[in-house]
Parts: sequence; structure tokens; C-alpha cells
Amino acid sequence: MRSTISSLFQIRPGEGRGTILLVLMMLLLTMGGSIGSPGINALFLSRVGVEFLPYMYIALAGLTVVTTLALTALLGRLSKKRVYLILPIAMGLSLLAARYLVSLDLPWIYSALWLGMYLFWTLQFLVAWGLASMVFDTRQAKRLFPLLAAAGIFGTTLGGLATKPLVDAVGAENLIMGWALAFFAAAIVIRAALREAKEVPVRSRWDRPSVVEDIQRGFQFVRQSELMRWMSAGALLMGMLFFFVVFPFSKGVTEEFLDEDAIAGFIGVFEGLTTAIAFLISLLLANRIYARIGFMGALLIFPVIYVLGFSATALYPLFVTIAGLRFLQLVWRLGVADTAYQALFNLVPAARREPTRAFIDGVPRQVGVALAGVLLLVSENVLESTLVFALGAALAAVAIFTGWRASHAYRGALAQALHAGQPHVFFSEDEPFGGYQHDASAVSVVVAGMSDPEPAVRRVSAEILGNLRVPEATQALVSALEDPDPQVRSALLRSLARAGATSTLLDVTACLADSEPEVRLEAVETLYTLAGYPKGLLAQLEPLLDDPMPEVRSYVAVTILKGGPHPRAPNVLDEMSSAQEPSTRVIVLEALESWGDPYGWDFAVASLHDDHPSVRRAAAQAVVSIDRKASLGLLIEALGDEDLSVRESAAEAVGRIGTPALSAVVEALRIPVLESGSLLALQQLPVHGEQDRILLYSGETAARAIHYNELWIGAHSASGLEAELFSHSLRAVSLRHARLAIQAVGLLTDPSNVSL
Repeated sequence: MRSTISSLFQIRPGEGRGTILLVLMMLLLTMGGSIGSPGINALFLSRVGVEFLPYMYIALAGLTVVTTLALTALLGRLSKKRVYLILPIAMGLSLLAARYLVSLDLPWIYSALWLGMYLFWTLQFLVAWGLASMVFDTRQAKRLFPLLAAAGIFGTTLGGLATKPLVDAVGAENLIMGWALAFFAAAIVIRAALREAKEVPVRSRWDRPSVVEDIQRGFQFVRQSELMRWMSAGALLMGMLFFFVVFPFSKGVTEEFLDEDAIAGFIGVFEGLTTAIAFLISLLLANRIYARIGFMGALLIFPVIYVLGFSATALYPLFVTIAGLRFLQLVWRLGVADTAYQALFNLVPAARREPTRAFIDGVPRQVGVALAGVLLLVSENVLESTLVFALGAALAAVAIFTGWRASHAYRGALAQALHAGQPHVFFSEDEPFGGYQHDASAVSVVVAGMSDPEPAVRRVSAEILGNLRVPEATQALVSALEDPDPQVRSALLRSLARAGATSTLLDVTACLADSEPEVRLEAVETLYTLAGYPKGLLAQLEPLLDDPMPEVRSYVAVTILKGGPHPRAPNVLDEMSSAQEPSTRVIVLEALESWGDPYGWDFAVASLHDDHPSVRRAAAQAVVSIDRKASLGLLIEALGDEDLSVRESAAEAVGRIGTPALSAVVEALRIPVLESGSLLALQQLPVHGEQDRILLYSGETAARAIHYNELWIGAHSASGLEAELFSHSLRAVSLRHARLAIQAVGLLTDPSNVSL
């Protein structure tokens, strides 16, 4: 059961505890927020009045900017672990204090609570995702962050649906207590999760850029990028449009429901159901939408929804109409648009990505929120409600134009990324829970890249297409198999194998007759990968046993033998094994290494004593591939090889054995001829459990270095040729022992310190 769940959610060994804790934390925080927020909204709407909301929007924009600056500065100066633990407790205590002030019916508390509601949502997501970034590295985040996002959506749904019965039981005022309790429970979980987190060192104030400098860096990149300029304009407009819907929806709710309990119950259930539907759309439909119309197409639909929704509301100014627009707004934003929006930032270089995101979200978007407040204030006093909706439709039409221009800039940015050789923009190596989103625009740009005049661009395009599980990718790969560049043809074959394109077997078979050996090799490997029954390959592969290139003959022989005994393949390998050219023997060993079958054991062992270092290097890798346990003693012996490159290869091979080799390698430190190679091998191994013996060796070696250094000092004053030679020898021995001691100590701290 546990393995099934781990497989379903892409959880790998060692990640279970951290994942469970973070999922629980996300559930608690979002459940608490979705219970407390309807209560706070209801208190403001019923006790302050919906007409004051535009003022709150203006204040919210300023508060968001100030809070972002303050938080970024705080996180740069204090331990993140401490901040992430203290913030939930502080927010929980603040909500308890607010509940007491609500009982006193202080006029200002409702406005403060409304602003605090948005602030707390921002803070709790900062804590949640910040802690998750400390627990998981970048590669883990690609797989597991979607699972955490799903947990957050599930928590929001549960909390929203629970609001109505909770309101009936305790009243809207006490929903605030539910959020406070959720913060305290989350703090307990966070404390446990912090044990899994890696602390990020606090940079000195001289080393780290200020928040303002970060935003300035983001602004500079936005100025240089056509795509980011249009995205900034779009963020401003979308910030305005969001509250152009929220305001009339809030007004309609207060007209439909007369008391705060009814308002809180409706808002909670409405948001819970909306979030649940958005979650289902994100799982079941979002990827299909991205594959059909692309990320930019998905974003363009958002202002289209606004145009249609505002037009319908202007014609039919009913609560059901504005509620329908609010429903579509939330569903499309949470289910489709947010993911597409975040994906666009992959086109920003990693070093500038966060400053750029901070600028767009912190400046244009907040300006849009403030402008929404100003326009709503003016229009409420000057225009009829139908004209306000017409104004919203006009703003949405401008947003459509902005999105259309951004989509053209997006295709240009994709083409630039392709020419710059940036495959991460187009695919993810780790498929996350819920699947990876393939952007139709990105796929079309990569397919077009297969016709680029530059071979490097075609090669990168071929590599990317192998990671895109879409029909257009396979078709483009097959169509390009006659590319004039052999490296491109090899990349095409690798991609067909990676894509599992079994329908292309005949096309790949034709590449066995390619004029270039590297292409023939890739064709053999691709055929073996794609063929369900390798024995059926014999008729196609047997002619290549007479290939003029030794690397092709050896690889074909091994590939044939993988399928079972064969009358000719062993003879080909035996003939090549006795060849006079060291390069041919190396080729055989590399083929045997890739096979890993006991058939090649005797030749690989004998090759450890070959006259040529290149053969001994290859033999070290071959023996460990064939039999890790039996190869350990042989590799320990090879750690004393006279050639440094052989010792390095043997050390790497020992590292492939892993922890079972640790004790034997530490023991080998006692043998002078094996000392240097053993230290190289220990760089490849986890030394946990052998620190004491390594420290003892380091101390003894350092003592010998000091001893020989003292002898050198004593002999240094002697005159004569023999005395001078003796003095130099003592000096060399002293330095050698000193280097060995330092290398050993480096193993106990940071292995990167070992290189001298």
C-alpha cells in the first residue's frame, strides 16, 4: 500500500516523512484560512459596508508592497527556520487578540481584520513554500511541489465546505478562532518539519542585495525583454479586473443575504466548491488545454471571460450573472491561468527570475489593484452600475490586445531560448504529480527548430523532442532522420529511443546502413531499446558483426549476446580482445561494461594488468559492472597503480560499489603504496561510521610529516652533494605525508576540500 502511494505521488525513498509533514502543514494552513476568511469578509460587509471596499483596495495595494519589502529584508537578516516557526504563532496570537477586539465592537477592527486577512494569506503561503524549499532541493521540488499545491487546494475545499455548519454552530465571529487554532497546529507540524530542512546561511548585509536593488534588477530585465514588458502591462490590467469582479460580487452578496452568518456561510461554500472544481480542471483538463492552445492561449482566454462576463452582467444585472462571472474567474485562475502564468517565467534566466517576478507582482500588479479602487470610487459616484460593467469590459478588451502582443513576444523568446541551447524551458526531467504541462507554442517552436540552418539548433531541438510525449514530436523526429549532420542524426535516434517510439522501428533499421559509425551505433542501441523481443533483431544486426569499425562490431556483438547465445558474436569479441591496438581492447572493455555479464569477467580481470594505462582504466570500470562484490579486492589493488589516471578510474569504480567498500578502503590506508589511491576512493564514498579511523590515520600521518620535517631541518645545514640529496628526499617525504594528512581531514569536513 505504501509503495503504491509513493509511486502514485512520485515520492522516492527518504522523502516520505518530509512530504507527509509538509502536506499536513499545507492542509492546516489552507483549511484555517478558508474557514476564517469568510467570517472576516462577512463581518466587514455587514458591520462596515460594501461601499468602503474601494478604499480597502487602495490600502491593500500599499500594504502588499510594504509587507513584501519588509519580509524580504527580514528573511535576509534572520534565520529562516526561526522566522517560519515564529510567524504562524504570531499570526495565531494576532487573530485571538482580534477576536477579543471584535467582542468590543471597535469600529476600526473590521478594516484591520480585512487587510490582515490578505496579509495572513500571503504570509502563510510564504511560510509554506519557503519551508518546502528548505526541505526539498530543486529536482525534488519539480516532482513534489504540485502535490503540496494539491494539498492546499484540498484544504481550501474542506475548509470552505465546513464553513456553513460551523457558522450555524458558533457564528461568523468565532470563525476567526478556527484560523487561529489552525496556525497553532501548523506551528507544531512546522517544528517537526524543520528537522528535515537544510538551513540557509544568513548572508551579511554587505554580500546580499537590498530588496530595492532586487526590484531594480527585475525592472532592468523587464525593460530589456519585450515579453516581460507586455506581461507587466497584463499584470496591471488583471489586477484591476480582479477587483472589478470582486466588488460587485460582494455588493450582490450583501443584498442577497441579510446577516453576517448567512454571508459567511455562502462565501465559504461558494469558494470551497469553486476551488474543488478548479482542482479537478487542473488535474483533468489543464494539460490538454496547454497542449492544444499553449500557455499564452490559456492566459488569453482569461480576459475573454471578463469581456463576456461583464457584457452579460451589463445586459442582465442580476446576482446570478455576477456570481457566474466570479465563479468562472476563480475556476480559470486557480485551475488553468496561474500555472500558465508561472510557467512563462522559465524564459527568464535563473539569476534574474525571482527579481523579475518580484517586480511584476510587486509593482504593476499592485498599481492595478490601487487603480481598481480609485476607478470604482469614481464610477460608483458618477456612473450607473451597467456603465461600470461596460468599463470592465473595455479594460478586458485592452487586456486581450496586451495578451495578443505578449503571445507574439513569447514565441520570439522561445526561439531565442532554443538557439541559446536552453532545453529546461521546454521540458522537465522529473514528471510531477499530476503530469507535466506541454505548451503548444513551445512544441511548435521546437518542431520548427528541426529545419533551422544551424546544426547545433537542430541537435538541441532533437534532444528536446525526445522528452515531449506528443505526436508532433515523433513525426518531426522521423522526418528529420536524413539530416546531413551525423550528430543531429544520432540525437534523433536517441530521442526516438527516449520517447519509446516503437512505431518507427523500420525507419530506425534503415539507419543501420548509415555512413557514419556513431549513427550506426545509435541505431543499434535505439533498436534494442524499442524492440519488445530482441531476438527478432538478429537478422538486422548480424551483418554489422563485419562492420569496418571496431566500436560498432563490439557493441553489436554484445547487443546480440544480450538476447542469448550466438555462434559468431563471441568469436568477434575474442578476436578483438587479442588485438594489438590498445584502443581496440578498450572498445571491447567498454562494450563489456555496458553489458555487465559474467561472460567478460576473465578478460576484464586480465586487463587490469595490461601494459597500457588506457586499457587498465577501462578494465576497472568493466569489472565493477560485471560483479561488484568480487571486484572489490581487485580494485583495491588497482588503487596502487603507478598511473594516476588508472588510480582515479579505480577510485571511481570503488565509489560505484558504495558503502560495502568503505571498511576495506579505510584498511588500505595502512598500506603505503595504496594510500593515495585509497584517499581518492574515499572521496567517492560516504565516510559515516569510519570517521574515527580516518581521523586516527590523519593524526599518525601528520605526526610522520612533522617527524620527517624535523629530520629535514637537521640535515638541511649539512654540506655536500650526498647530504643535499638526502635533505631533498626528507623534504619530499615530509610534504607527501602532509598532503595525505590534509586530504584525510578534508574527508571529514567537505570532500571538495580534498583537492590540493
